[in-house]
Amino acid sequence: MTAIVLLVYFGFLATIFVGNTAKGFIALLLGTILFPCCALFNDSPAISGQIVLLYAFIGKEFVMNSTDFKRTIFESPLKYFLILIAFSYALTTAFNFSGMNVYYAIRDMVDLYCYFFAALIASKQLTLKDVSKTIYWFVFFMCIYGLYEAATNSNILYKVINLAFPAHDGWYNLNGNISASEGWRIRTIITTKHPTTLGTLLTILFVFYWNTYQSKSMHYIKNICILVLLGINVILCGSRTAFACTAIALIYSYVKTKGFLMKIFFVGMLVFSASYMVNYAVEHLMDTKDGSSIMLRLTQMAYSFEKIKNSPIWGNGSNYTAHQIKDEDVRFNDDDEFIGGLESVAFIYLIDRGILGVLTFYLFWLMVFLYLRKNDTLFEDRKITLELMPMSIILFLTMSGLIGNNTSFCFLFTGLYVGCIEKQRLMNKEQQKKEDSANEAADTRQIMLPE
Repeated sequence: MTAIVLLVYFGFLATIFVGNTAKGFIALLLGTILFPCCALFNDSPAISGQIVLLYAFIGKEFVMNSTDFKRTIFESPLKYFLILIAFSYALTTAFNFSGMNVYYAIRDMVDLYCYFFAALIASKQLTLKDVSKTIYWFVFFMCIYGLYEAATNSNILYKVINLAFPAHDGWYNLNGNISASEGWRIRTIITTKHPTTLGTLLTILFVFYWNTYQSKSMHYIKNICILVLLGINVILCGSRTAFACTAIALIYSYVKTKGFLMKIFFVGMLVFSASYMVNYAVEHLMDTKDGSSIMLRLTQMAYSFEKIKNSPIWGNGSNYTAHQIKDEDVRFNDDDEFIGGLESVAFIYLIDRGILGVLTFYLFWLMVFLYLRKNDTLFEDRKITLELMPMSIILFLTMSGLIGNNTSFCFLFTGLYVGCIEKQRLMNKEQQKKEDSANEAADTRQIMLPE
């Protein structure tokens, strides 16, 4: 089995090197989903199979398509916000200077935002319709496997994939039965590191295929089928954040695309129904025996403020939570009753990069949201809600944090959305210029005609 796993992995890697940009990106996307970040070639420094695929794609595009690579980066509609993020990393590093902090800052930014750049580059040759159809059957069988994992309470595929790599940095013992389920709930991971990582992926895929459904770019029955399977798996993964974000996305989409009276009626029904659930929800979230709670989140917030009291603006250095806190033997994990997993990107970035880091991160996602909301009419179907993607992502990361390299899925799909919309916007602009030039030429000829 090890040989088969590695054959598939190096097949993806070969496709990146030998295939064109579009094929290479699909290999990167599928490889990032199939091979979890805890499957490592080297454990110190951590070099995962996932990150090798990313470096291979970026390196190949930089060498083989250098001009297009640079143009894509420097003409990105979000380039100024990316520069601002890089500036915040630089300031955090400067005020917490050491050789390791420089390394962590570079790795952190590259490992996050190069997924976004990869998708921007690939969007020159791809459309959202192309991607939705290309990965359809992969996602379909991934969902079927999720049902199998939930039914059998075991995950053979996860074990086989991780055993094929030289090192493993996951939470599950590869020598025993792999199961993420707990006594009070079913939890699945499929091929990701953690149920929350899977929840991030499923939320993104659900929103992606919901937009496909809105744009009518896929056969109705196929689209409904994949949405149902993704919805079931959102429940089975056991991530309450995934369920909440998916529900919020659907509510937002419904409210935006319906008439004014329907919006009022829907919101009224929602408020009426929610009034009966408030007491139960508050009691449930205050109960620490069922995982995350309001009290735990408040404790995490207090802990975050305590850790930055000496450096509130710049933070303690990139990846401080992943390295220095671990060295202090208060590493946040599922067994630590005091701070849990710092279950919000805001808590982690506040400790690592201070207030500036948090603000620039949220500003980037806000700009993505506004850009897609402003330009969603570039699609023929005016009722498509492209901004669901960044909205769902930032809600998820705020509610459940960074775990299992879940940001890779976030940036891959967001980059596709931004790149495809920007491509369409530029095409429309060029077409408008041609029409204006033709109209001017026609007016000039009309003027020059003798009376």
